[in-house]
Amino acid sequence: AFERDHIPTLQGFLDWFDRGDVEIKREQVEGGNEVRLMTVHGAKGLQAPLVILANATFDPASKKSGGFSIKLGEGTGLELEYPVVPVRKAERVGILAEHAAYADKVAMEEHWRLLYVAMTRAEEHLVVAGVLGPRAKGEVPELSWYGAIERGLIALGCDWQDNPNWFAAREYRVEGRNRPALRPAMDHSADQDAEETPPPDWLFRPAPEESRPPRPLTPSHLGPDDASNPPPDMAMRDAAERGILLHSLFQRLPNIAPDRRLDVAHRWLEKQKQIADPARRKEIIKTVLAVMDNPVWSALFAPESLAEAPIAAVVGEHVISGTVDRLLITDDHIYVVDFKTGRRVPDTAEQAPVAYLRQMAAYVAALEKIFPDRPIKAGLLYSHGPQMLELSPDLIDRHKPGFEPI
Repeated sequence: AFERDHIPTLQGFLDWFDRGDVEIKREQVEGGNEVRLMTVHGAKGLQAPLVILANATFDPASKKSGGFSIKLGEGTGLELEYPVVPVRKAERVGILAEHAAYADKVAMEEHWRLLYVAMTRAEEHLVVAGVLGPRAKGEVPELSWYGAIERGLIALGCDWQDNPNWFAAREYRVEGRNRPALRPAMDHSADQDAEETPPPDWLFRPAPEESRPPRPLTPSHLGPDDASNPPPDMAMRDAAERGILLHSLFQRLPNIAPDRRLDVAHRWLEKQKQIADPARRKEIIKTVLAVMDNPVWSALFAPESLAEAPIAAVVGEHVISGTVDRLLITDDHIYVVDFKTGRRVPDTAEQAPVAYLRQMAAYVAALEKIFPDRPIKAGLLYSHGPQMLELSPDLIDRHKPGFEPI
């Protein structure tokens, strides 16, 4: 349900789930030849050809009073709630009587809400059943579901007949002729000569064309994908694994105190990633710390910066959605950086692959929508070197989504 209407990100899903009143329902078994016994609450969202309300003669007025709560200080900022154990009706006085009556009212409202849920589970046949105890004296309780449904069917003018296949059962059928009119019949004798009111013009006009929803666009998939893709050999696989490890350390180490980063990185690579070669661990950590300790880029790895930050915005006819490697938000500017772990580093930003430039231009376009009053800086940080290629505003503008066909 979330993915149908929202940009699919984990952070967005968790926020949507926390804010909403979402219920996880059991899936209905299609075509199952079985009888399922369940509560009305458990049946929410499910339907079946035949539904039997087996205890519809229950009288809520005869239910023993349960406990309730007393709320004091509402609206004062010092609200307190005191639970009250079940109290006999003779002992309900003063404030107890007031709150007990409110609790009974809430319970009765829930009683009728559950009736609506129970009735709407049936696709074809609804059987309303129950037993009358000795206290009922042969009369259906007025507040029972059975009584309410029967009164409703009688008010609709439904015909009923005894069903020989059921013991003491009535079968109601709603025919078209018995359905109540949508509105009372009117006497037209007084205005037979009056002209009929013409129908409104909009009734005959075609419906306006619906606007097309924005097309999703993922910056990392903009392309062009013009790089050759030969089968990976051992060296290529090692390079890919190295890039993943670099990204992981860039994400984890900023939250670690600078004097502990070296030790934490060594233990993480050795224990978690099973990198047994000390020389390889040392080379990877040296590369990461060279980037993080560089005073020019240190702000990107400060605790207030964001790692793997999801961004989304509507730009023109497109929804730009993606995750940036590093995002720094200050009162003066926004700095977005994407890590590149390839060993082939361009001499200038203009020589970077077009796919990278289009990716960063799309991120900048989205951030300009989100932060319209702040300048956006963008860069490609190559860990091999390390070297930062800052993208000029002119270079970004030349590669912003126009958007070309993907």
